[in-house]
Amino acid sequence: MVNEKTKPTLVTAALICSNNAEILITQRPSGKLFPLKWEFPGGKVEPNEDPEDCLVRELKEELNLEIEVVEPFITVNHQYAEFYISLMTFWCKIKKGKPTLIEHNDYRWVRPHELSLFDFVDADAILIKRIIEKGIPDKLLVDE
Repeated sequence: MVNEKTKPTLVTAALICSNNAEILITQRPSGKLFPLKWEFPGGKVEPNEDPEDCLVRELKEELNLEIEVVEPFITVNHQYAEFYISLMTFWCKIKKGKPTLIEHNDYRWVRPHELSLFDFVDADAILIKRIIEKGIPDKLLVDE
């Protein structure tokens, strides 16, 4: 039987890099699911929406950022108590804007080795080890 617990919800997350090798993380609002936990920004993919388009839309809506999706990273499948997600992650760059707190409680720019100092949502926590292992792609650290 397919239900919320077994059918994955497709979700995206942006790994946004600054030119000085820092990654943008955001803190969830206190009134929502997983209050005040940290996450990589993104959101649910709408029906008939491409994951990359979802990221562009979500980052504009939630942080007032225009981003460029550079390349896919990894997909994490994670079972929470009440639902199952398939989290597609992408390396991204900011094209225009500075983070504006519209949906989130806070944001930070952190180096990859600092990610483990923050209390992340479970699915994003899985990514941290892989980010530290693989590092930020060189093409994101060079201004074109």
